[in-house]
Amino acid sequence: MYSIVADLCKGNKGYLPAQPFLVLDRSPSINAYAVGSNVIAVNLGLIQFAQTKEELVLTLAHELSHNILLHAENSMKKRAEWLTSNEYKQSMDEVLDSKYERLTRLKKVFENFSFDRSRHQRYHEGDADSLAIVLLKNANIAFDPNVFLRLDTADMLYHQPLKQPVKNYFTAYGITIEDAWLKKRSKGLSTRNYNFQENVTMQDSLKTHPDCVDRYNKTKVAATTPVPQTPIPAAIREKANKMLIWNMYCNMNLAPCLYRVLLAKDKGTNDPWYDFMIHNIMLELFHADNELHRFAAIGVTQKEYISKDFYELQTSWSRCPAKNWVKAVSKCRAPVSGAKCRSRNRASER
Repeated sequence: MYSIVADLCKGNKGYLPAQPFLVLDRSPSINAYAVGSNVIAVNLGLIQFAQTKEELVLTLAHELSHNILLHAENSMKKRAEWLTSNEYKQSMDEVLDSKYERLTRLKKVFENFSFDRSRHQRYHEGDADSLAIVLLKNANIAFDPNVFLRLDTADMLYHQPLKQPVKNYFTAYGITIEDAWLKKRSKGLSTRNYNFQENVTMQDSLKTHPDCVDRYNKTKVAATTPVPQTPIPAAIREKANKMLIWNMYCNMNLAPCLYRVLLAKDKGTNDPWYDFMIHNIMLELFHADNELHRFAAIGVTQKEYISKDFYELQTSWSRCPAKNWVKAVSKCRAPVSGAKCRSRNRASER
């Protein structure tokens, strides 16, 4: 990562006179962001998602462009100006003077500002794309606009179906999942029918950037031909994936965490670390059930983001008796000697 940034700086001393400060964010979101003051952050999700160096360097160049164009600083300045303006003071006075619906009025004040800011941020993305291409050209780094088309599927990770029925994955751990637990019921996570086949794209309203197809069409004329592809080492992507899974586990997002484990198993991994994580997840889920916050531990995900298999997983977890998880803990012993985790600590406390 630092070598990529160094290459960009070497070819763009006018734009990047000082080495940017790079922060690694453990978020699973496939994204990176500019903080301002020559600081950018890269999410683990992006490192795990990117297949080539060219994909990763484009994202870094895009975020560095935001800093060069002072987008973060201007956004913060605009917010500060708004909070100290007469318009804001008048709006707050009107909220305080009203006798009814104060919360609704207060929400509208901030919603109007957020909408205006988001709209202008989308305009900034095109400027950052253009400058990013300039940075890449100056550094003699290839630009492949197809990365924008790949980014259009970035929010679709949990749309990936599993290779086996959900219940088959638990057989090895002594857990029996009944078919009735996988289906919609009159009460629970959902009470209406939902056709997962219809939802194959992410709505633009759920994205923070302009449509990826538009970004591709506007920048394809600047593509490098042919585009060299420098694969990111598999070991780096695997390490990023494990860090993501562990962080999601620590943050109690257990259903997405387990789904990532199952997707890794679908790829044929025999790494015992993934069994170790199933052990931890099941024990954590059992503990959460005893503490009466099972649903919070499951980390229910919106249907717009998930496949039928993911829906069945979280639905079964909402109905599966906790004693089944105890079986999983007893059969799936953690193979990593000396490893410490919250689950084991809690088990010893009990």
